[in-house]
Amino acid sequence: MSKPPTTLPTQPLADTERDFLIRPFLIETDPQETHEQPHRHNFQEILWVRSGQGKHVIDGHELTIQPTTFYLIAKGQVHQLITGIDLDGLVIRFTDAFLPNFLSEEMGHYQTVLFNNV
Repeated sequence: MSKPPTTLPTQPLADTERDFLIRPFLIETDPQETHEQPHRHNFQEILWVRSGQGKHVIDGHELTIQPTTFYLIAKGQVHQLITGIDLDGLVIRFTDAFLPNFLSEEMGHYQTVLFNNV
């Protein structure tokens, strides 16, 4: 799969008053009806899929969405949900400001380990 262009817009966290957001993730659709475009965020995102199936592209790599799985999407990573059938779960989003800053050196390592090679 080819890499998406680097000129994609970056989507901000929906609620700019908070550095953390958790909401339900629910898609009841036919695979041909998913119209999400490749995009990136200015925040970290964790997608927890409780049930359902689909396909998700992260940085040009297509992944099969499976039940009881976490997907970690780092700030700036390009991703796109390309199919989804009966997906149910949670989306957890947080900014860098949400993470504790008293361990700034260690947190840099934490972010590298958590959100790389996914």
